[in-house]
Amino acid sequence: MRTKRIDVILLIFLVSLVYIVLFQFYAPKIEPVDRLLTTVNINDNYIYASIADDNAKITKGLSDRPFLRNNQGMLFIFPDIQKRIFWMKDMNFAIDLLWINDDQVVGLENNMLPPEPETADEDLERYISPLPVDKVLEMPVGSINQFNIKIGDEVTYNF
Repeated sequence: MRTKRIDVILLIFLVSLVYIVLFQFYAPKIEPVDRLLTTVNINDNYIYASIADDNAKITKGLSDRPFLRNNQGMLFIFPDIQKRIFWMKDMNFAIDLLWINDDQVVGLENNMLPPEPETADEDLERYISPLPVDKVLEMPVGSINQFNIKIGDEVTYNF
């Protein structure tokens, strides 16, 4: 009887070990947006955003990522205030974008679609801020409507 109990415990241990090892190798890999570095609050709605604040991160943005989860995004922080131009180079999914200056929404871009494959850089649509801005927030498509974001809304951050 004691041997049977030890055998059962050993069998459970081995099955668990095999399951853990297989799960490590065959579990679906989910690519993170990046380290979540700030929380952006607009109208009591929160976007957990990685920060793009240097030339390399700003240039890359969300390019080549397979998806963006709900309530996640990327906050672009610029060292000066000027009109900005964004495009959807190498994007795999649609996004919404907020043009922000002095922590206030000054412009909206709804449903920015990824380009067709093989679209030449010179043929990509350019999105130009309506006013000079010092920040841009990219979010999942539909976020502007979901969070009822309007021009003039205040934006706060948790740096």
